[in-house]
Amino acid sequence: TPPHPWGWRGGWGGLVIMAKVYDEASLPSDAKSEELEDVKPAKPPVSSPTEEDLVDMRTELLNAAEEEKDPAVRYMDDLDAAIDAVCGDPGIYMIIWASQSFCWKQWAVMIITVGVQTFFPGYLIYNNFDTLMEYAMDDSERSHRADVKIAAFLLTLYLCSTFGSTMDRIQGMIAVSRLLPGFGAIVPVGCVILYTSILLTCAATMVLFIKSPEVEDIMLNCAALNFVVEVDIAFVRICKAFGSVGIHVALRRLSKLQELWPTSHSRRALQAWAGHGCMERWASRPWLSLGQFVNRAFMFVLLVVPIGTAVLI
Repeated sequence: TPPHPWGWRGGWGGLVIMAKVYDEASLPSDAKSEELEDVKPAKPPVSSPTEEDLVDMRTELLNAAEEEKDPAVRYMDDLDAAIDAVCGDPGIYMIIWASQSFCWKQWAVMIITVGVQTFFPGYLIYNNFDTLMEYAMDDSERSHRADVKIAAFLLTLYLCSTFGSTMDRIQGMIAVSRLLPGFGAIVPVGCVILYTSILLTCAATMVLFIKSPEVEDIMLNCAALNFVVEVDIAFVRICKAFGSVGIHVALRRLSKLQELWPTSHSRRALQAWAGHGCMERWASRPWLSLGQFVNRAFMFVLLVVPIGTAVLI
């Protein structure tokens, strides 16, 4: 065979390499880790913040409290949260508005939604209307137990407080309804249906309380109709799970709206509008002003409902 080109030097070099590998393998694990730590690159030093970078927490919190005293700032904070809710978890009315198309599946879902949100509580009130009138006219039929009246008041107050998110959604729906050219009428229709559903759900729950004036039954009936107002959102989730193309298009548009809203001209215009006087707001944006007025009126009604329930039960 021909001699190795490196001759004896190549053979000696191989022996040296093998000996080196053997020595490294025979080292204990601690020694290996120490050698590896020696070759690790040094981390750059972390610079500590200067006095100018530090934030005075007390001052910032006090300034935030001063900003919240401005009605325009409070309104825009509430409106931003409402638009996040409308775009992040929309109901069928916003889906139809955002899709901008006549999809028979979406309209069928809307018809079913309207039926659930208005028919079922209305049917319950209609079947028990005579009982409700008897309790209103005859004092002897009412319960005089303090625990029943307290439970009815507190649980009705809780039920009414859950409608606050729905009224915030309505405000957000009205604010964005003019951003797309078509299907603008579906948003006011949806707002009217949601307001009607809130009233019917309160009345139907009062009927259930009056029919079964026991603390255990009141606790069960408090949550019996609580889902009715949120049915439009639940049906959208079901349709999304089945992969409806129109709903996915609408969800993408609403997601884009949620992304662009904080830096949009529309938000800046609404912020300037919120700082105007009452008459100027009504003259420039009557629909939005009407929504504000109706929301405040509903808040007053929802505060009166627990008192009426405790008296009538």
